[in-house]
Amino acid sequence: MDIIPAILAKNIEELNQLRDKIGEAASLVQVDIADGKFVSSTTVGLEEVQRVLGSYLLQVHLMVQNPEEIIPFWTAEANVESVIVHVEAAENMERTIGLVKSAGKSAGVAVNPSTDASRLDSILDKVDFVQFMTVEPGAYGSPFVSESI
Repeated sequence: MDIIPAILAKNIEELNQLRDKIGEAASLVQVDIADGKFVSSTTVGLEEVQRVLGSYLLQVHLMVQNPEEIIPFWTAEANVESVIVHVEAAENMERTIGLVKSAGKSAGVAVNPSTDASRLDSILDKVDFVQFMTVEPGAYGSPFVSESI
């Protein structure tokens, strides 16, 4: 079993600090991307991620509204292995998953603690993995939601 560290960085300085903490302990890193719309926080973008984390294999967790608009930019990056999209964020999950898969990347779907798991029924056979959130997304230090388990 691998442990995949997750990074949520508001700015380049924070991104550098978090990268330094990971060091060589992991080769795969999940980077959380927030747009201030789907979640209240905002994070660094593609350019900063590539500059600082370009040597890692990445799992990109898009906590953004209308993820299909930015998926092509992330899937064009060679070091991006997979893209995770929130079931609550995309207008058409099948089309969104198709964008990721057509770029040759693994497609994951995240589910917020307050979302009924039945939202996955129509797409479960189309995704490579599901990420059940145990916190409300968008900020470090959010309270653990045990019902997610």
